[in-house]
Amino acid sequence: AARQAAGMEDVIIVGFDGSEDVVAAIREGKIDATVLQPVAMFGPMAVQQADDYINNGETGLEERQSIDCLLVNSDNAYDFYNFTPLESIRGEGLIVVITPSHDNPFFKAEADSAEAAAQALGYETLVLVHDDDANLQDQHIDVAIAQGAVAIILDNAGADASIAAIQRAADAGIPSFLIDREINESGIAISQIISNNYQGAVLGGEE
Repeated sequence: AARQAAGMEDVIIVGFDGSEDVVAAIREGKIDATVLQPVAMFGPMAVQQADDYINNGETGLEERQSIDCLLVNSDNAYDFYNFTPLESIRGEGLIVVITPSHDNPFFKAEADSAEAAAQALGYETLVLVHDDDANLQDQHIDVAIAQGAVAIILDNAGADASIAAIQRAADAGIPSFLIDREINESGIAISQIISNNYQGAVLGGEE
């Protein structure tokens, strides 16, 4: 918007940051590209090298190691999330878990448990948060579609607002399994799993 307001549409804007808000801006055409520092690789690499050192007394690598940055632009913006190339976490079968904010321990627990169960069955996982924003949820589902996910686990961002995105995933051959919240449509999601709050109220009343 600032570029257009200044009459500088022909100016190429390239950032130096791989955060998800910047990558989203590239997807939306607001900026042209960003240079991603591979921060998400640092921790796993260090853990692997620590394990090698603990067990073998050496890592077999130089002390100082430099990891190349990556260019993110409109051609590959859907291939990255949270500083990470999705190809590196996709594996043979990717299940995408999308919930409201993990600031709420309820939603964190359902995301963590879904992730753990998927990984225990041998699937790779990608956990995303929509913050009850249907537009952000749409973007996350587009990421799942672009990455060829085998399934979406979704605590959705609106009984009506979520229908089109779930249908879009279904049209792409990706089944959705809804948890905690239903949508106002049947036959799109494979499952809609909720708690029986009426039974819960009766149970509490009996106490």
